[in-house]
Amino acid sequence: MSHDASIAGAFDDPGTLDLVYEMLARGGVVVLPTDTLYGFSARISSEDAIRRISAIKRAPNDRRYILLASSIEMVDRYVRSYGCVSRDALARRWPAPLS
Repeated sequence: MSHDASIAGAFDDPGTLDLVYEMLARGGVVVLPTDTLYGFSARISSEDAIRRISAIKRAPNDRRYILLASSIEMVDRYVRSYGCVSRDALARRWPAPLS
């Protein structure tokens, strides 16, 4: 399956989920539903996929995107600055829903 292939089907279908996982594992870009709208998704470790999202959106390559992380350690690997909150404050609240 090419990186440009569409993935159709209900997300409760295991076959569809397998296709999504495969696409992400291979560095592809997928469109997934969120709580309010659909969004482009890719592995943060795939620089090519992140560039593809920027190209699709006609956005600059240095655009910032939302990172969904499973742990504070994962955030540490990919985030340069915690902004207005300290890392320790986030670690104390994890795994509460944070943004």
